[in-house]
Amino acid sequence: MGLAVGELRRRLQGHALEMLVEMELVVEEFPVDEPMNKVILKRMEDQFKEAHNWKGIKMRNRVSGILLIGFLGVIGCGSNQAADPEGTVDLTINYMSASTGMTLVLWNGTDEDPLKDSSGGPLVSYSQVQMGIRDTSMNFSFQAIGWMYKGGVAETNDPTGGEIVDVGEVGGLGDVVEKPTLGWISLCAVEVRHGYVARFRHSINYGDTSLPYFYARLYVTGWLLDTSDGMIGAKVKYQLPF
Repeated sequence: MGLAVGELRRRLQGHALEMLVEMELVVEEFPVDEPMNKVILKRMEDQFKEAHNWKGIKMRNRVSGILLIGFLGVIGCGSNQAADPEGTVDLTINYMSASTGMTLVLWNGTDEDPLKDSSGGPLVSYSQVQMGIRDTSMNFSFQAIGWMYKGGVAETNDPTGGEIVDVGEVGGLGDVVEKPTLGWISLCAVEVRHGYVARFRHSINYGDTSLPYFYARLYVTGWLLDTSDGMIGAKVKYQLPF
């Protein structure tokens, strides 16, 4: 029987040499002949050498499934993984959805800077700012939708709506702690295990500098795949407001 994960963590964290022996205690085979698994084992070996300053370590050809999970947990984020802050929401963003992937609603209410008609009267009384993944390019993007009420209800759309900064790879949503001062863009690549900060206004008119910014923070936990393992979106955690 293989080691319990808790026991494995204790031995690894204590730099126990017994680890090299325990790698022979297997619950199930780990097929190292497969190219991807060779890459994984080599990465594990290099990370362990770097983290523990050990020389001459050579991974065995068999590693238990439990050992693999425990090892990656310790060498990776382990107990240092950031806890989700209060108010965290889990969300699946699918660009193939009916709403074209603009799943995250950042703002939904009365527009703080309604558009005006030729006589100065307001045209937009209600707006919604959305964020999501629009297509196969796998970028975060924004849009703002406003509803006009003068002379009948009509809809207008602003493809800007907001901006975002990729703060890099982090241990979780709780590690996104600051609002960036630079690097704001309206289109940003989605990366797993990366944190982001988004900003927007309570208006369809994102370019109105007289209006304050509002913020949300996000963390991408993984890709969303279809039944053929095709990438169709991402799984994220977010907190709003931030």
